[in-house]
Amino acid sequence: YKRQMQDTPILTHPNITPRIHEGTPLRPASKYRAALLQMAAGRRFTHWVTLTTHDDYTLARANDRLRRWRVEVFRRLHGRRFFDLPEDQRVYYIGCPELGLSGHPHFHLACWVPDELHARFVDVGCQRWKAIVPSGRFHQEPFGDGPNAVRFRLGYASKELHVRSDLPFVDSRIYQ
Repeated sequence: YKRQMQDTPILTHPNITPRIHEGTPLRPASKYRAALLQMAAGRRFTHWVTLTTHDDYTLARANDRLRRWRVEVFRRLHGRRFFDLPEDQRVYYIGCPELGLSGHPHFHLACWVPDELHARFVDVGCQRWKAIVPSGRFHQEPFGDGPNAVRFRLGYASKELHVRSDLPFVDSRIYQ
């Protein structure tokens, strides 16, 4: 099995996408998952963040809160004209929404934060999420830099990917 895993390309890892035999079309969720991993390929991430709502939020309302959180965090870290900064100098995230067993939406985000902003990002991110979603929680941990970190983390984030959802994934660049 170990040898088989070494020969398996990153986008067809059995924990991420189903085994596909030649000629078998990918299911829509598998296509989204593969595209999400492709978008993240080659990027370096520094933080793994979970933002929860713990309240009767719809996915649309939770996404509005995420968009507000993004703007408030970016303004506090980068200043009022954060959108003028080159992309490689600005915080970036990609991830997926998920409905927990309670039915409350939350987000799993793979984030890249410039080195000089690491400590402030955690403080500001937590403060702003609690201000925007008082019932919510901000949890972060180091992303990890192993060869499978992106595949493992985003594979977990996309485990319940709903392709017919209005919001199958989130990307901080989309809100510009």
